[in-house]
Parts: sequence; structure tokens; C-alpha cells
Amino acid sequence: MRELFIIVPLVMLALLIAWIISDRLKLMKKRRRDYQWYVGEHPNALKNGRVHCHSCGSPRLTVQRLMNRTFLRAHVCSQCGTTLYHSKE
Repeated sequence: MRELFIIVPLVMLALLIAWIISDRLKLMKKRRRDYQWYVGEHPNALKNGRVHCHSCGSPRLTVQRLMNRTFLRAHVCSQCGTTLYHSKE
């Protein structure tokens, strides 16, 4: 019974640390996927100086603010909903 009082808090602490690391990794991935990354990854998506969706080819983009203190904006295709890249606020 005494071991249970030691194991349960340690497991909870390990889960909390894993969750924080996972959250930080997701944020780092979003920050890396910026405009320069998108144009480099999809060179055919840049036409006449305008960015087009690599999935459907639509030139219409919507900018959405991401919450939870990420200070990022997601540039999303208005037609198919694909997230193209992220930019800082």
C-alpha cells in the first residue's frame, strides 16, 4: 500500500512532463512551417506572386488566429480547408 503512494504521483508527474513536451514539439513544428517553408516545399503553389493552395489550386486564403498563447496565425485555403502555413502575429 505504501508503494502506491509513491508510484501514483510519479506516474502523474511523468504524464504531465510528457504532455508538456508533446505540446512544445507541436508548437515548434508549427513555427517551422512558415511562408518560406511552404514556397520551398510547394514551388508550383506560387503563381504570379500569389500563394495558391497546393491541394486544390485555389488562390483564396483565410487567416485564422491560433489561441493558447501560440502567437501564430494559420493561413488556410478557403475552398478545401487545408492549412498551408503559419505566420507570427
